[in-house]
Amino acid sequence: MDGELLVAHEPATLDPARTLASLYLDPLAALVRAAHGSVHPHHRAPLQLLVDLKADGVAAYRELDRQLRRHSYVTRYRHGRVRTGAVTVVISGDRAARAPMEAQEDRLAFYDGRLDDLGTPAPATFAPLVSANWTQSFDWLGAGPFPRAERDRLRTLVATAHREGRRIRFWATPDLPGPNARPSGPSCSPPGWTTSTPTTWPDSKRSSAAVEEPPGRCNARPPGSTRSADTPVRRTAFPLRHTGRRMPQIRRGGGGWPWPFRSHWCCF
Repeated sequence: MDGELLVAHEPATLDPARTLASLYLDPLAALVRAAHGSVHPHHRAPLQLLVDLKADGVAAYRELDRQLRRHSYVTRYRHGRVRTGAVTVVISGDRAARAPMEAQEDRLAFYDGRLDDLGTPAPATFAPLVSANWTQSFDWLGAGPFPRAERDRLRTLVATAHREGRRIRFWATPDLPGPNARPSGPSCSPPGWTTSTPTTWPDSKRSSAAVEEPPGRCNARPPGSTRSADTPVRRTAFPLRHTGRRMPQIRRGGGGWPWPFRSHWCCF
């Protein structure tokens, strides 16, 4: 919009002040300078920045390419070779961006492929990541055991991607409690646990990483817990590490045990 790449998930939430440069590219540049060449101090592996183009993939990509050329910290593809930088930009979303990207011999971003790209001539130097909608690939939605046939298919897909030097990502992953989840309701605490009425964090204490205990779940505490019955419960989401090797998990505040896996996407 007007030469800027705005950051939003829906058109109604567009804000001219929320640009890709101000929210991501410039802050990342500051972090790389502060850490002397990497985003995280003492950790040299590149961070993957996944950019989801919502509309007009060709025009949006060309503007992104122009903006990326202001920054020397991004991973670069040039004439068949990749020079790894502090941040690797991967383009997802509107598929129209693929054509102009494939035509470039000097490129500062990489493509988020699809499962159809596995086993094809499209190299990992172009599409180092492949992604798919979980619900279009698997019938299992988190209830009951993961069927063996689908588990084997997942393992095959992951192994194929890794063999080709790629990572694989799924969005719309199951968000139901897993098989080890506690049931909700008054009787949800195991024997010996104590419960209290869930409370919420005041707005002044909330952050983007914390959410209040959902209605209907008990505020259960294991024997010997030092958290009082009046201590609010919050769950903190720990995102995927940029290596893509760690599954996200949600933990209960106050030193509790892990909450069932809940996320909208995962990466292997």
